Amino acid sequence: MFSLKSYSLCTFVTCGALITPSAHAKVLDSVETNLAKARTCLEAERYQEAQAYAELTLLPRIVTYSANNDLLGIARASLKTWEDALGGQVSFVECPWYDASLKFDFRPKLSFYGRDVLGLATTRRAVQNWCGDFRTVLTGSIEVSTFLPNGDSASYVVMLSTAVHEVGHFLGLDDTAHRGSLMGPISTQKPTLAPQASELAALTSVRQQAGMVALFAELQGTGLISQ
Repeated sequence: MFSLKSYSLCTFVTCGALITPSAHAKVLDSVETNLAKARTCLEAERYQEAQAYAELTLLPRIVTYSANNDLLGIARASLKTWEDALGGQVSFVECPWYDASLKFDFRPKLSFYGRDVLGLATTRRAVQNWCGDFRTVLTGSIEVSTFLPNGDSASYVVMLSTAVHEVGHFLGLDDTAHRGSLMGPISTQKPTLAPQASELAALTSVRQQAGMVALFAELQGTGLISQ
């Protein structure tokens, strides 16, 4: 249920399993599944496929983005928050709408299964096999409401908090019920504007694991090391 002071943020991305021991941070099930596939492919000596699934977990080093209107500044600020928090592990570069892999859409009203919400995130993560050449596909859209479910205009801070939260989904984090954390329900009285240490630890952990798989797959695929 929505209250007048606190609204839950929804996402189209499937909720996921916990990789980190912290109860305040979750990684999306789709991310955990891709990491498991990367490990399985590595063990089966399918090195290019293993690299593809690992890279899907890591995300591209540079992600292109665009926004649909004059609220582009909120999109920029939300991405800068994550760039700083991750120490430059992922960089976001603005580009024309048709070339962007991540698109922001600000609109007056959003609904999810008939319920008004502040934000929605949709992400497509896939590995395609083109005659033995494995390629990663990663695209996402982030929608942010410019109005609260009660009809009041959303403040800049609330929209920014919503955008940062939804970018967290694109990067691989799931919703939690922990109030006060970025990926928990948002408070319109005191919105959270940055990820907590536990959330960064969860994301960094899965990225490190994927990075190791990608490295071993590359080295074994080139014959520089052997099992």
